[in-house]
Amino acid sequence: GAQIFGVSEETFINWRWQMKFQVQSANDLANLLKISKNEEQAFEELKNQFHAGISPYSIALIDFKDSLDPVRLQLMPRMEELKDRYGVADPLKEINNSPVKEVVHVYKDRIAWCVAQLCPVYCRYCFRKRRDGEEGLHFNPRIIEKGLEYIAANKNIRDVLITGGDPFIAHVNSNDNVLKKLREIPQVEI
Repeated sequence: GAQIFGVSEETFINWRWQMKFQVQSANDLANLLKISKNEEQAFEELKNQFHAGISPYSIALIDFKDSLDPVRLQLMPRMEELKDRYGVADPLKEINNSPVKEVVHVYKDRIAWCVAQLCPVYCRYCFRKRRDGEEGLHFNPRIIEKGLEYIAANKNIRDVLITGGDPFIAHVNSNDNVLKKLREIPQVEI
């Protein structure tokens, strides 16, 4: 993978470098790899609906000689996305099941808590595509505090799935802080 991007192996495995050089357009790949006309066009035509974001590591996993490579189909935008008649904006009905911002409470004893918005890779099938244009979620202290208040006030919640985006791209102190605060809530099992 490092050779495709012309960097050292040490640079290539650095997660910050991976985030900084996330592939977001056909131009980002222009001098590196040959992509299909469909993909090239899709990068441009879909950017206002669901932007692309593919880590260089993930690009290196794609077999670009195979148009049906599974990783390619998962990550590269395709014009067929514009013809999706069956997709819905909120397939898991998270909006209707969010008593406070970023807390999804469907089951009595557990929640999904969206603390991060960023992902190193934006999968084309993402069920949170509707959120692509939102800003200001990534470990937002006010949102985190409201989530903690909700969890503490609801004695039935014992299981908390920390999700996002990808919460692991945050600084380790952010994750540690959330876990520390969750440990202070008696009914939550950690």
